[in-house]
Amino acid sequence: MGANFKIRRKSLFMKRMRVGSSGSYTQLNEDGEITQVGSASAGFLTTSIGGGTSLSAILAGSASFTATSTTAGSYESACATITGLTTGHKVFLTGDLSSGELIVTSACASAATELEVTYLNTGSAATADATLTLQYLAIRDA
Repeated sequence: MGANFKIRRKSLFMKRMRVGSSGSYTQLNEDGEITQVGSASAGFLTTSIGGGTSLSAILAGSASFTATSTTAGSYESACATITGLTTGHKVFLTGDLSSGELIVTSACASAATELEVTYLNTGSAATADATLTLQYLAIRDA
């Protein structure tokens, strides 16, 4: 006599894929059923998390910016090169977002491979050149 079992697990199981291959990513849901959560074709993965917006690229890392001398109360911008970044990415920064009187006020993918940060001199005098090293997360919708 055979027994019927249902696997009850909440963890996500995904199969590994090589870049350039095609196939799908699957998960084992709480009822023991295998469901597709994303697919890859020609090296690109499109997936959604929790049924939300589909994502096609996530980049993460750290970048250093040279903040040039800035007069009091002024905004300036600096750029770093990030391989794979496009203007379609939404950029989030973490880390120390200030250096002395300088505070990072915004970040964006201003051009292909270019991450631009804008900073403000909140002091009452001009600042000297400073290096800001920040961690970024860049997400692009499918």
